[in-house]
Amino acid sequence: LRRQRQMCIRDRKGPRYVGEFREGLREGQGTHFYPSGAKYEGEYKAGCADGRGVYTYPEGSYYFGEFRKDSFNGYGLRYTPETTVDAAGIWADGKIKQRLKAQQVAFLLEKKKT
Repeated sequence: LRRQRQMCIRDRKGPRYVGEFREGLREGQGTHFYPSGAKYEGEYKAGCADGRGVYTYPEGSYYFGEFRKDSFNGYGLRYTPETTVDAAGIWADGKIKQRLKAQQVAFLLEKKKT
């Protein structure tokens, strides 16, 4: 296996991705800055957001939780810009499929981390 390297890919508007690569694909930890002002910071696998991460919308609301293939998938919490939880539960393909209490989701995310 090749070692992971830290790289920064830029376009004319500035940095777009800063993070680790393996065999030419995003792999490991990284941050992607979108032209809209949104940002994803977290784990990558085979070039996609995959694992635990935070997606921040341009207006300041954000999703914290699990990702699979660039989409919210698994346990996650969505927060308003004022950091109030407005959705918590199990997500699939970017949509909430089963609502749970925020405390349950936070506990399950922490438990999976260890």
